[in-house]
Amino acid sequence: MLVCNLCWEPYDENLGLVREGLYCSRRRCEGQLWQVDELLLPSIILMMNKGYFPVVFSCGHFQAGPRKDAYIMFAPDETSDRLTTPPLGFTLDHEDDGSVVIWRRFEEEDMYKRYIAVAKASLDVLTWAQGLEEITGP
Repeated sequence: MLVCNLCWEPYDENLGLVREGLYCSRRRCEGQLWQVDELLLPSIILMMNKGYFPVVFSCGHFQAGPRKDAYIMFAPDETSDRLTTPPLGFTLDHEDDGSVVIWRRFEEEDMYKRYIAVAKASLDVLTWAQGLEEITGP
């Protein structure tokens, strides 16, 4: 789904009039439209409201295929140093460039079990985001 990264107004992707890289049409908003997995949207909003700014994210995919992972990448900045414990079932990696990636690989081959795993992982990320310390100023 496409949403504004400032006011969180959703946009209908099926209209063909809106695509990622455009700006919010609400008066005085000027936010940019982002592609966000609906299952991660509450977590992304919560993280950003607490001062953490994920730059790339995916909740994983229900269908079988080579890219089944759920992941959230945070740019290298002072907030990424505060990320030390991953969500339940995830791994946290500090990359050489200073960015932080939390990820989980889905190995479930059965489609029904994969649905459950992806939905549960999204809830685990939300629970983790609720426990993050709020960042107030530099």
